[in-house]
Amino acid sequence: GLEHGFGSKDIGFFAGCALLVNNIIGPGLPQLPNVFAEAGWLTPTLCLISVWLMTTLSSAMYCEAMRKIPGNEHFRDRVE
Repeated sequence: GLEHGFGSKDIGFFAGCALLVNNIIGPGLPQLPNVFAEAGWLTPTLCLISVWLMTTLSSAMYCEAMRKIPGNEHFRDRVE
């Protein structure tokens, strides 16, 4: 594999999680207080939980599909 350059893995686990959380929550965060103020606590909470559940399931399915690629059982290859 490539040690440096395109395709190298130079972002650690914590940095990857931080980027993921930032990309998911960042754009909608300023509107959350307004949503809860206008709709109450139950409906937005149920919507957030359902979106969380669907995102988790789809991510798990995506990882399983990447794992099924021949020779990529341990996610060592870059597949595009």
